[in-house]
Amino acid sequence: MKKAITKSTNWLTAGLSEEELLAKKTLAIIAADIQLKRIELGLDQKEFAKLLGVSQGMVSRWESGTYNFTITTLINICEKLELSFKPQITSKEVEEVVAQETVFTVFNFTNCRNDKYSNWTPDWNAYHNNDTDKVGAVA
Repeated sequence: MKKAITKSTNWLTAGLSEEELLAKKTLAIIAADIQLKRIELGLDQKEFAKLLGVSQGMVSRWESGTYNFTITTLINICEKLELSFKPQITSKEVEEVVAQETVFTVFNFTNCRNDKYSNWTPDWNAYHNNDTDKVGAVA
């Protein structure tokens, strides 16, 4: 079923490079964080705009997930909302290792009392091939 869903939604990303996909994903995450903070504060867009010293239209553009923020804008938003902004640039190799360790740690934590998985080892080849049904193997 996962393959069917993937095939039916490829039109959304057809023609986009990996860089464009990453940019759109990052902008969507930032937009969601800003919108969640606004909702947490119990403010509508107009009230939120006043708090930040911008127009309601600007808040709308931020929350749309398409506004291309500058670092200065993000720092200003975060300062006013008492949020932290820490851009991080890392090697893709380091990112991959962290992702692998996270998967392994989450699996071990959630199954630490289950003897069935006591000999489990991660099968990273299956993980990288997007075969999510076979992330690990029980010895």
